[in-house]
Amino acid sequence: MLKNGKFSLLAVLLFLLIGLLAACGSGGEAKASTDNSDKTETEPAETEELTGSVIISGSSAMQPLVAAAAEEFMNQNPGTDIQVNA
Repeated sequence: MLKNGKFSLLAVLLFLLIGLLAACGSGGEAKASTDNSDKTETEPAETEELTGSVIISGSSAMQPLVAAAAEEFMNQNPGTDIQVNA
């Protein structure tokens, strides 16, 4: 078993390591900028009309959701045909 002094040192090092990892791990969130001058947004180019056909086969539990999404997609893109099979 570890002596009391070595155990305390190990506990302090572990605490510092956890703190360091917590501080470094928070970089996933981006800060919102209120200054719009440095944004470089471009207008989307005109898109070509989508055409084609897709057959989707899968779980019967997901069929109503996928069918609704396919219906909405086909409404927005009249040249497409999507068939959903359970």
